[in-house]
Amino acid sequence: MKRWWTLVPMLVMAAVPLLTAATALVLALLAMSCLLYAAGIFFRVTGLASAGAAIATIGYVVALWSAKAGVDVIGGAVFGFALLGLLEIGEFTRRFDGALIAANVMRRKSPIGWAACWSSPSRSPG
Repeated sequence: MKRWWTLVPMLVMAAVPLLTAATALVLALLAMSCLLYAAGIFFRVTGLASAGAAIATIGYVVALWSAKAGVDVIGGAVFGFALLGLLEIGEFTRRFDGALIAANVMRRKSPIGWAACWSSPSRSPG
């Protein structure tokens, strides 16, 4: 499993607070968050990755607090799915580093795959 897949949700997670309110404090929090998460992925330490995700959440809260427009429901949902994908893909890559993984497993591990599994009715044989 390639570790670079974790960059996709990390970039989305960093972009949402910056689009909400790009202040110096938010930028500093998100930079620290990305560095901690990248260190957690590189050294395969779950605690660093979780700390990076927590600081990113604090950065989003600061961005919402400093923005004058109010709460954005779609931005919050995108941030939440990016955070979920970041932690899930990060742990998955840590556990299966260097392993060959089938495409259907990768689809199941993505948040879009989860949504498809939740929305499809259970199929019974016969």
